[in-house]
Amino acid sequence: MRFDLKFKICNLKLIRRLYEKAQNIYRRWCPRQSRPAGCGVVIIDENNKIVARYKKYLGEQTNNFAEYSAVILALAEAKKMPLCQGLEIEVLMDSELAVKQLNREYKVKNQELAKLFVKIYNLQHSFKRVSFSHVPREMNRQADLLVNQVIDEAMK
Repeated sequence: MRFDLKFKICNLKLIRRLYEKAQNIYRRWCPRQSRPAGCGVVIIDENNKIVARYKKYLGEQTNNFAEYSAVILALAEAKKMPLCQGLEIEVLMDSELAVKQLNREYKVKNQELAKLFVKIYNLQHSFKRVSFSHVPREMNRQADLLVNQVIDEAMK
C-alpha cells in the first residue's frame, strides 16, 4: 500500500519525513475513555521510500496517550537510525490536539501526558529540528494498518 500524500522538500535539504499515527480501534467512545490502544510508525525518507515500520501495543489507554506514545516510539526509533541523526524530522499526525500541544500552542493539563511531553521534548534534542504537523486521518493509512494489526494480535 502506498501513501496518497504528496510531499514537499523544503529548501532542497535532506529532510527525513517521519509519519506517525496512533489511534484506538474503537473511535465511537469518548477520547478520555480507556480501551485497547496501540501505536504505529512509518518512517519515510525524502524520496518517499519507506525506511522502517514500527508498532507497539499499549494496553488499555486513552487516545491522547496513544498519540503521545507514537511520537515517542517514532523519535526513539529514528534516533537509533544513522540516516536520521542530525537531520530535520517532520512528524505528521492526525490528532490536531496533540499537534497543537506539541507545538506549544495548547497547554498539556493531564499529568500523565505531561510526563510523555517531557520525554518527547528530550528526544527532540537528538535532531537538528523536529516539527509537528496535522494531516487528515486518510493520510495515515499505513500507520493505521500497523495500529490495527498490533491491537488484533494482542486481542487474540
